[in-house]
Amino acid sequence: MNNSPLQKGIYVHGLGSGANTDTLQSVQKHLPMFDWYAVEVNEDLAQSVIIINAAIETYRPYVLLGISLGGLYLMYVNVGEAYRIICNPACNIADLIRKSVGFGTKDYFVPRQDGIQQYILDEAVCCRFEEYIQSHKPTSGEHDYALFCIHDELIGPEGVLSNQAICFNDGYTILIERKEGHRLGSRALKLVRKHVFSH
Repeated sequence: MNNSPLQKGIYVHGLGSGANTDTLQSVQKHLPMFDWYAVEVNEDLAQSVIIINAAIETYRPYVLLGISLGGLYLMYVNVGEAYRIICNPACNIADLIRKSVGFGTKDYFVPRQDGIQQYILDEAVCCRFEEYIQSHKPTSGEHDYALFCIHDELIGPEGVLSNQAICFNDGYTILIERKEGHRLGSRALKLVRKHVFSH
């Protein structure tokens, strides 16, 4: 493939984060062959899919990479011929919010481009996630990869296995990182580069 820096990459962050996340710097470091643009999304799956699809129309990316909630969002966008890489996708986001993250008013981890610094998680948010997932079919692409880290402390062992099965059934090539946890680290990104972009 032609690793021209002019090729665009779109990065989608996880829950409680934003476009200014430090993870984007790691992505840029380990996948420097792409000009990365971070899409800022929110806790509404339907709205976020619209935001990402608009960015795809604008930037025509060669690759899209999303982590956690961003990985789930990427499962529903129109990728066309682009590479799609979802990392530790939060396919079970409603259960994660109810059992691990918890309800309430939360502070975003980073300053947001939209100026909003807090968000609310409650049962209504969980229901919206579940309704969208039940009523929409994930999209499919020619170059779909799903990366799972075995020590994902947020999603948990059962969730990791369940989400792997979901992604496998949706046609994703499964990548396994055996040392890291939920946060996207250097080992996981090196694995992506080796198995997806080294040819």
